[in-house]
Amino acid sequence: MWTILFAVFVCAQRGIASLLDKNQLATWIPNYLTDTVYHLNDRKITLISNDTFTGLSQLQMLYLSENQLTSLDASTFNGLIKLQELYLQYNQLTSLDASIFNGLSQLQELSLYDNNLTLLDGSIFNGLSQLQKLRLDFNKLTSLDTSIFNELSQLKELSLSSNQLTSLEASFFNGLSQLQELYLQFNQLTLLDSSIFNGLSQLLRLGLSSNQLTSLDSSIFNGLGQLKGLYLSSNRLTSLNSSIFNGLNQLSVLYLDHNQLTSLDKSVFNGLSQLNYLDLNNNQLTSLDSSIFNVLSKLQVLYLSSNKLISLDSSIFNRLSQLKYLYLNDNNLISLNRFILTGLPDLVEVYLESNPISILLPSFVKQLCSTNPLCIIIV
Repeated sequence: MWTILFAVFVCAQRGIASLLDKNQLATWIPNYLTDTVYHLNDRKITLISNDTFTGLSQLQMLYLSENQLTSLDASTFNGLIKLQELYLQYNQLTSLDASIFNGLSQLQELSLYDNNLTLLDGSIFNGLSQLQKLRLDFNKLTSLDTSIFNELSQLKELSLSSNQLTSLEASFFNGLSQLQELYLQFNQLTLLDSSIFNGLSQLLRLGLSSNQLTSLDSSIFNGLGQLKGLYLSSNRLTSLNSSIFNGLNQLSVLYLDHNQLTSLDKSVFNGLSQLNYLDLNNNQLTSLDSSIFNVLSKLQVLYLSSNKLISLDSSIFNRLSQLKYLYLNDNNLISLNRFILTGLPDLVEVYLESNPISILLPSFVKQLCSTNPLCIIIV
C-alpha cells in the first residue's frame, strides 16, 4: 500500500499524471498528489470520502470510470475549481445530489453514461456554463425536467440515447444554440413536438433511431440548415410529408431503414443536393416514382433492399452519376430494363439476390453493366 502511494507521489512531484488503473484497491485513500490529471479507472472503488480531493485545486481531468460506485457525497468535488473533464461512466450510480457539480464552472466534458440513473434534479447542471460535452446515455432515465439544460449555453454534444424516455417537452432544448450533436436513439419516444428542435441552427448530427415514432410533423426539421447526418432507423413511420426535408441543404447521410413506409412522394428528397448515403431498406415500398432520385446527383450509396418492389422505371437511376453501390436485393422484382443502369459510370456493385429475377441470363447481366466494365452484379 505505502509503496504504491510513495511511487505515485514521486511521479507527481515530477509533474507526471497519476496512472492508477488496474490495481485491486477497494477504496482510495486521500494523498498529497498535486497532478492536473488523475487516472483512477477500473480500481474496484466502491466509496470516495468527501475530503478525498481536498486541496487539489489544480486538478483538470479526473477519471473515475469502470469502478463500483453506487453514490457520491454532495461535496465530493468541492474545491476542484479548475476541473475541465470528469469521467464517471461504467459505475453503478443510481442518483446524484442536486449540488454535486456546484463550483465546477470550468467543466467542459462530463461523462455519466452506463450507470443506473433513474432521475436527475432539474438544477443539477446549473452553473456549468462552459460545458461542451454531456453524456447521459445507457442509464434508466424515464423523464427529465424541462429546464435541466437551460444554463448549458456552450453545449456542443448531448447524448441521451439508450434510456427510457417516452416524451420531451417542446422547450426541452431551448438555449442550446451551440449544439452540434444530439443523440436520442434507443428510447421510447412516440411523438415529437414540431418546434422541439427550434433554435438548434448549428446541429450537425441528429439521432432518433430505435424509438416508436409513427409520424413526424412536416416542419420538425425547419431551421436545421447545417445538418449533415439524420438517423431515423427502426421507428414505426408509415409515411413522410413531401416537404419534411426542405431546407436540409447540407444533409449527406439519411437513414430511414427499418420503418413501415409504404410509399414516398416523388418530391420528398428535393433539395438534398449534398446527400451521398440513403438507406431505405426494410420498409414496405411497392413502387417508386421515376423522378424520386433526380436531385440526388451526389448519391454514392443507395439501399432499397428488403422492400416489396415489383418493378422499377428504366430512368429511375439516370441522374445518379456518382452512384457506387446499389442494393436491390430481397424484393419482388420480376424484371429489369436492360438500360436501367445506363449513365452510372462510377457504379461498382449492384445487389440483386433474393428476387424472382435472380435467375438472370449471363448475357443480360453483362448488358446491365455494359457502360462500366468494373461493375459487379451480385445475383
